[in-house]
Amino acid sequence: MPRIIVALALSSLVLASCKTEARKRAEIRNCSAISFDAPGIARCLVAQYRWKQSAAAVAGQARQHELDSIATVQRDSLWRIDAARHREELSRCAAAGGDVSRCLQENFAWDPDRAGATFGGRPSTRCGAPRERSTSPSSRPARASARRALGRA
Repeated sequence: MPRIIVALALSSLVLASCKTEARKRAEIRNCSAISFDAPGIARCLVAQYRWKQSAAAVAGQARQHELDSIATVQRDSLWRIDAARHREELSRCAAAGGDVSRCLQENFAWDPDRAGATFGGRPSTRCGAPRERSTSPSSRPARASARRALGRA
């Protein structure tokens, strides 16, 4: 009889320590509400829910990827809503000549990645001829440091 009680007690402990997938997802969601990056989510899972470090790191990376994907879909959806306005902004910058990507960023607050991807990041001129740029080695570091200073590295 005592062996049966001990066996039942041990089996109930084993079952209690096994988490269901739904419970794991809830713990991951709770931690991702506290921290938005993978290392922070993993630290939270280890500290609050006693996850193993390796499993927490994998879950944190997966959740961060999921959150990044959701944010990208939302940004793209909002961007498409204003597509007509963005086409007008692009036309105005292209008509003005010069660096279209920079014009879009400075005059219409476009994201640097979006502006570069939309117009290929290449300067434009009114006549279609490429604008002459200095390619001397001494001018490259100056341009790179200027971009870093402006936050466009």
